[in-house]
Amino acid sequence: MTEEVHPRESLSRSPTTVAQYRLIYRRLEKMAKTEMGLTWDAAQGPVQVARLFRKHEADWQAATARLYRAAIIYVFDQIESHGDVGIRKARRVLLISNSSEETVSRLREQVREQRRDAKRRRPRTATQKVKRFSRKDTEELLKQLAGSRSTWGRPAARWFIAGYLTGLRPGEWQTAHMHVDEREGSQLVVKNAKNTNRRAHSEHRTLSLTRLREDQLRIVHLHLLTVHTYASTGHFEDLYDACRQLVRRKADAIWPKRSRHPSLYTARHMFAADAKAMFDQVIVAALMGHASAETAGQHYAPAWSGRGGLGVEPSQKDINAVLQRNPGFRRRSSKSAEDTRVEEFVSRRMRWGH
Repeated sequence: MTEEVHPRESLSRSPTTVAQYRLIYRRLEKMAKTEMGLTWDAAQGPVQVARLFRKHEADWQAATARLYRAAIIYVFDQIESHGDVGIRKARRVLLISNSSEETVSRLREQVREQRRDAKRRRPRTATQKVKRFSRKDTEELLKQLAGSRSTWGRPAARWFIAGYLTGLRPGEWQTAHMHVDEREGSQLVVKNAKNTNRRAHSEHRTLSLTRLREDQLRIVHLHLLTVHTYASTGHFEDLYDACRQLVRRKADAIWPKRSRHPSLYTARHMFAADAKAMFDQVIVAALMGHASAETAGQHYAPAWSGRGGLGVEPSQKDINAVLQRNPGFRRRSSKSAEDTRVEEFVSRRMRWGH
């Protein structure tokens, strides 16, 4: 039984997803070159990347492996669309190809066992990333980034701070923009990254920035300026990769004995924790761009690790979009001061007609 994958032209992928896939493939290709050393053959690059994936698949978290496989298949589709028929060999290496269902089942069980062993031996890709990060550690990381002699030090520090202030995914910045509304003040309009998979409440979300301090607004503005400068010349991925790697290197240098490390995405987890400490699930989903009111509770840092005090608020339009996507959802009932503030906020928005 041989599986075959063909280009899926009808599948809609956002520019952010495409950029992520290309970045992942470049990293895997770099890993393959390092492992192959002098035996690396550029003409056989796709085959060697596929072999690298199969070799390390059991060492990665299941979700990470699925993401890497999707990225490889996307690049293979692009290569084949340009007339390179040799890519078929790489596809065969990437996919399980056996003569009986019994053999396939046995191999899958072996992979599952290998993953269980790998999990017992060491943490893996997804579990190595920190979701909860203390104020003290955050300050130390930002101090090291800002004081770095690297070209990417200050851009990486601003990226982390801007992500924490607004909750944007790292890839969402390249299409985000700020504007000033006469009635609402400063706003950040964001294209939701997961909308093509129907995992976002709508195509865009709008965040009110009126409660941010002037220095915080300036950081968001400077970060947007940097991102748009690189994105306009097609080098957003280079900026992202450089900042991401610098954050990793600095964290490893500061905390060499820790098995988990912060990433640029950690800032979004910190934002989610603060949002959950302040708001109910519907407003949290509106802030983060989620279609489901349950997503933040299932996949992000817990509310008890948050401190509250967010400086952004969602639009009533986004709140309504979440409610429409979650018919019959029972909103949290609480008498806390923060919940009272949420009710006042929603009520005020409704009076304004927004």
